[in-house]
Order: sequence, then C-alpha cells, then structure tokens
Amino acid sequence: FEKYTHKARLWSLDKAQSLQEIIDWHNRNIKFVNEARARGENLPDLKYVLTKKFDGLTINLTYNREGILESAATRGTGSIGENVTAQVKTIKSIPLKISNDDVFEIHGEAVMTQEAFDKYNETATTPLKTLRNGAAGALRNLNVKETARRNLSAFFYDIGYKEGTPFTSYLEMMEFIKEKGFPVDDYLKVCTTIDEIQEQIDYIKDIRFNLNYDIDGLV
Repeated sequence: FEKYTHKARLWSLDKAQSLQEIIDWHNRNIKFVNEARARGENLPDLKYVLTKKFDGLTINLTYNREGILESAATRGTGSIGENVTAQVKTIKSIPLKISNDDVFEIHGEAVMTQEAFDKYNETATTPLKTLRNGAAGALRNLNVKETARRNLSAFFYDIGYKEGTPFTSYLEMMEFIKEKGFPVDDYLKVCTTIDEIQEQIDYIKDIRFNLNYDIDGLV
C-alpha cells in the first residue's frame, strides 16, 4: 500500500478503566473552566457528548472542493497511514460525492456486522474468527473483490481537518456529518453530571452484546 500523510493528526484516545478516573478528569475540567472564567474568559458550562467506541478499523476520508471522495487511508501512526481508497469504495454506505465546497478529512470506523460475518463464513474457504479481524483484513487486502465480498459497514464521528468556517461544537460537527449523508450511529447522549454518565455506562454494558457489531467502550 502507498503511504498517505494525513492533513491533520489522528489522535489516540486516553482510556479510563473506572468511574473514579472519569471523576478525576471531570474535576480537572471544572478547575480549568473556573480558572479561565476568573481571567475573564466567557466559557460555557461543562457538557459531555457520549458516543460508542466502535471496534473495527479507523479510516480517514478526504473530500475535495468539488465534494468528491479523493482518498481514503488507515490511521497508521496517526500522521501517516496507508492508502486504501479502492477498498473503502466497496463500502456501499459511503458517499462518493457530496454537496460541498471546501476540503475536509472525516474520520470513521469500518466495521463488519454479524450478518455480513455469518454470510461470508457460509462459503469461506478460511472462515473469519472475529468481526474486527474481518474488517481489518478486508481493508488491508490488495484484492478489492475480496474486500467487497465482506460487505463492510462504517460509522463516522469526527472531522479532523476542514477548510472554511470552523465548527463551534462537537454537536454542530455531527450535524454537518449527518447532513452530508455519512452513516452515523443513532446513539449520542449529552450529559452534564457524573451520575448521568454512570447511567449511560450501565446502559451500554446492558446492550453491548445485543448489537450486531462490536464496540469496546464509550467515548
């Protein structure tokens, strides 16, 4: 695969294994806001947006000023990935052209659903072992026909680089992603307290294994 240099770095996520780590982070955020307000900055009250953490393979798509999908790459090091444009174009839900007039990069996760996994394994010479391996192996396969046979899906959740007017919030950015016709997950919750976050953690724990794709936590 050819190397692709991302226009903006794809950062990795910090992990928290307990609610106390979230509380500590929340308290640091409160301190930051209070100190900024004391300096006269007009910061809004804290608000957290919760989404699922999909367990597939991260993809970064670049659209040009004509709204055409120009390239697709893996995350790689975060700065340099691999060009998998032909493979990504087999994902039917990804728009090849949108209504747009500035260059941007959009991050998403390519995933394999349970239905696609089961159907593939019915006729596979070498059956796949996990949904994640099915997705990652499909995108890193030089045989595009094999990629297409795995019938991948995708969810989009972030724009790392954009020319023109910047977004003022994550929710505004997600609205842009939806408006442009990218597939997004229907789970998105806004929380203002630790108790509300705990409720959502418990909810995701309850539904996690009933989903037809893999997740490994909450963002």
